[in-house]
Amino acid sequence: MSILIGTNAYSNVSYKLIGENERDLHLIVEPKSASAVNIGLRFDSEEIVAALLNGTLDYHTRFHSRLSLTGRIGKKTYGRIDYAIERNPLRNLNLSYKFTYQDLDVYLNGEKSLNTTFRHHLAEFSYSDMNWLSFRFRAGIRYENFNYKSVLHSGIPEYTLTSQDFFNYFISAHFETLDRRYFPTRGVSLHTHYTVYTDNFVGYKSHSPYSALGLNFTSVLPITKHFSILPELYSRVIIGRDAAFPFLNTIGGETEGRYLDHQLPFAGINHIEVLENAFIALRMQFRQQISGKHYITFTANYGIHDDNFFHLLKGHHLFGGSLGYTYNSMFGPMNASISLSNRTQELQFYLNLGFYF
Repeated sequence: MSILIGTNAYSNVSYKLIGENERDLHLIVEPKSASAVNIGLRFDSEEIVAALLNGTLDYHTRFHSRLSLTGRIGKKTYGRIDYAIERNPLRNLNLSYKFTYQDLDVYLNGEKSLNTTFRHHLAEFSYSDMNWLSFRFRAGIRYENFNYKSVLHSGIPEYTLTSQDFFNYFISAHFETLDRRYFPTRGVSLHTHYTVYTDNFVGYKSHSPYSALGLNFTSVLPITKHFSILPELYSRVIIGRDAAFPFLNTIGGETEGRYLDHQLPFAGINHIEVLENAFIALRMQFRQQISGKHYITFTANYGIHDDNFFHLLKGHHLFGGSLGYTYNSMFGPMNASISLSNRTQELQFYLNLGFYF
């Protein structure tokens, strides 16, 4: 019953026993309607304000299907359409299209090095399977187009930003037992993904395609009723040569995927910074619940990066940490933090009000 409830596909799960001597257990499930309208609003010290609007329609036809429309307004503005056909329970065929207009700042050692505004088109077809308890598998093909409208350099290195088309193949696996997204008290999360990047389905720039392999592992170690340690290991390695700017390794910010889809977090670096082809990091969060929904969190992270994975131990070292206070309100986490890293070498402040999206 817990497994069925955890799929989030049913509004209610119950059971009954039938028979006298040898009883049969019958599970009774009530399908959950996915039709809904969702609104999100958040404020932070970097983007200032962002708003999200989502509408989801559930179609109970022969093959259960679902249509979702999502729009976001902010420094990163996008519109997204998702359509899924559920041929078997929790096995979906997915079609997606997303258009993004983004104003992106890239920093170098804490100083703004690049600003660009660009349009991004993404079309995706994939198959996903969640039939294995807490494990989700996904694979597909993705078309992406980047069209840069303005590029301003104020430092080095100068990245080559040209409008390009990509045809990428991807596969991912996600094992999730964390009991909640914000302030989990138990469980683990393991996410790994592999993507092959091409510009003509078979190669890139007249040679073999390049690829990227990523891994993220998080767990919760409850020490006492109110104190927990959250170790996290994450890495991304680019395999091959001539990797395009949109898919380079990037870090920064409180959460992954905020600036770019593959961007990884790093306490002490509030803005996005570009790293070399191989990167691995260890993050430790020490979280104390001080009263009700009030939390104090100290985060320490260490990372290392180099252009060659096999020379990673001789690469460049990153150190950073942050100290923050959070109130877990019904409108989302409200947190303020101060942080420092050897990459920026300046004390940084960050304020957030609302759920991350």
